[in-house]
Order: sequence, then structure tokens, then C-alpha cells
Amino acid sequence: MYYSLSEIFAIGIGPSSSHTVGPMKAAKRFIDNLGEKVNNVTDIKIYLYGSLALTGEGHGTLNAIIYGLMGLEADKIDLNQNYIEKIKQSKKILLRNKQEINFEKEKNFILEKKFF
Repeated sequence: MYYSLSEIFAIGIGPSSSHTVGPMKAAKRFIDNLGEKVNNVTDIKIYLYGSLALTGEGHGTLNAIIYGLMGLEADKIDLNQNYIEKIKQSKKILLRNKQEINFEKEKNFILEKKFF
């Protein structure tokens, strides 16, 4: 049996796929599982712990989660779009291409950097 590289390796956004692929898929799965209830969402808080909190910003975790909340998948992101800059400027995010809410990284992400 033979496999292509795309079947063996997950496509992720960089610089650290280990800090982006899982969080992006988890965020997308979360928002997809809401179904039509996404229309009732008015605010969202994302808590990150451990290494994702400590290195998440530099490794692209926060952006990956934002992409997932938007309903995007790594292999389908339009590289000509600057999604993050648009969100930063407008202070809004469109969840799953259906529900727009206020969003600012500094307010919506809670990075729990202390270990218990």
C-alpha cells in the first residue's frame, strides 16, 4: 500500500504545526457542532493552558484558533486574504461565516500561563 505525503502529514499554518493543527481543528469542530445555535452567540472566551498559553502567540496558535472559529481549514485558507488584520481593524469576527460578534485577541483569549 502506498500513501501520498498529503495523507501522511497534516497541512497546518506555521511556524509550529503542533501548536496550530489541533487547536484549529478543535475550534472549527466546536463552532461546527453549534450548528444553527451559532446565530445565538454574542461573545466567546478562549482559554489556553500550558505550552499553548506560553508560546501560542509566537507559534501561531491564536491565529489558528481564529481561523477555526471562522470555519476555515488549513488547506483551504486563501493566502491572499489577511483575515487577522481585518479582524484586528474591525474588532469583529464572523463565526462560521454566519454570526458576527465583537472580537479582540487581548480580550477574547485568556492565556493561563501559571501552572497549578
